Amino acid sequence: MEGGGKLKSSYEILKDEKARKLFDDLLRVKCKQKVRQSQYDTKRRKMMSDLEERERSAFSPDPEVKAREKEERIARKLKEEIA
Repeated sequence: MEGGGKLKSSYEILKDEKARKLFDDLLRVKCKQKVRQSQYDTKRRKMMSDLEERERSAFSPDPEVKAREKEERIARKLKEEIA
């Protein structure tokens, strides 16, 4: 019977012009909220992605520093071999 009650209340809303307008306004507001939430989610994902990339680059070794350290290690080993 619950389905019949929903059908009857839906019919009453559609039949009454003021109720129909209020219902349409409610649907429009809910739709705008969904769109806004979706935009926030997209912006939030982009911000998180940017933050993670900055963190990775901040903690990853600088290629130039790494190359210089490798060169220094090789030079030390070479000096040790010569000595």
